[in-house]
Amino acid sequence: MSASIVVGNSWQLSQINEEDRVFLDSEPYVFCCNEFLEHWRLIGFRPTVWMMGDCFNHEICIEMRTQLKVLNTDHVLRERLKHYYLCLESERAANIAREVGAPVTLYTRGWYENLHQRLAKNIFEPLYHLNTMMDLINMALIMNPTGEIRLIGCQRGLGTGHFYDGGKRTTEQEQFPEILMWDALAKLYRQSVPLVDCNPEHSALIPDIYNVPRGTLRGGVL
Repeated sequence: MSASIVVGNSWQLSQINEEDRVFLDSEPYVFCCNEFLEHWRLIGFRPTVWMMGDCFNHEICIEMRTQLKVLNTDHVLRERLKHYYLCLESERAANIAREVGAPVTLYTRGWYENLHQRLAKNIFEPLYHLNTMMDLINMALIMNPTGEIRLIGCQRGLGTGHFYDGGKRTTEQEQFPEILMWDALAKLYRQSVPLVDCNPEHSALIPDIYNVPRGTLRGGVL
């Protein structure tokens, strides 16, 4: 049984080794989001599912257009990437997708401040949402309902930033969304969502109440 691998864009993702990159470039359920598409060569593997959210303001719509153009023109990427989802958060986002001619499927998601969201059972229901990483997890449950969900690229750390920008920012304000994410992950695990934390070693302590089981990308136990 294949697992689903949900990939965040944190700067620590660049720490994975070559064997893991090869593994990620061959597994059938590898989920990524947002700006990953234009930068995948920096990290050395291609996903099979891509989602983009936050398509509600001018800056993000410009970035979305960039990702959709990559989707249309990068044939090496498309050898593996077969599923493309765009969050319908504005009519402008839908118009850009039609204008670019990208073969995306539109989806909706819950409001991030709603503490009573439920996991969607299909793509026609609003997906469980806190950040786009949560969209990926809900989609993994829909597409591969019997597989465990291995998480990578979402380390708890002493800074934030992405693998493609090299930035590490360390203010408490920027740490707050990360804490919310780990709280949400722990709640999903307690609801029997089969999450496994496969990140490299965290550089900041995760309190016990936020812990999910540790493991490796290829199914080992840490």
